[in-house]
Amino acid sequence: MGSFGWSRGSSLLLALAICLLVLPGRAAAFGAGNIPSIAQVEGHNWRHGDIEDMLATIAFLHGKKWSSMNIKRVYFGNFLRDYSQALDLGTLKSVNAETIRILVWVLSFMAFGYATEEFEVTSERLGVYRAEEHIDNPLDMEKEWTPEHSTPASVGL
Repeated sequence: MGSFGWSRGSSLLLALAICLLVLPGRAAAFGAGNIPSIAQVEGHNWRHGDIEDMLATIAFLHGKKWSSMNIKRVYFGNFLRDYSQALDLGTLKSVNAETIRILVWVLSFMAFGYATEEFEVTSERLGVYRAEEHIDNPLDMEKEWTPEHSTPASVGL
C-alpha cells in the first residue's frame, strides 16, 4: 500500500495557486453594462452603458432630450460591434456562423428586451470581426484574416 506524499510537482502547483490568490491587486475593467451608482469606481471607470448614459447627460445640457430608447439604440450598436468578435476564424472553424448569429440575437433580446425591427440581429448588422475596430486585437491576426473575410457573406452568413 502506497503512502501519500508531496511530489515536487504538487508543491509547485500549490505554491502557484497561493500566488494567484494572494498577488493580484485591484483591476480596472472596461466592459458592458453600467457600473452601479453605489460603486467607488463610478465616474472613474466606464462601461458601455455608462458611456451611453453620459450621452444623455450631454444632450440634456445642450437643450436636447434623449429618450431611453435612443440610448438603447446607441448601446445596441456597441453591443453588435463587441459581439462581432464571435465571428472570427477560430470560432468559424467549429461552429456555423448562422448559429452564432442566432445566439447573439438571443443575448441581444435578453439585454434589450426587443428582438425585432431595429433590434433584430441580422448578418449585415452583426458583421464579422475586424481587428482594426478593437484595441485588444490579437497580434498577427492580419496574417490569417484577410480583407475578403470582412463581409458576412464571406464567412457563410
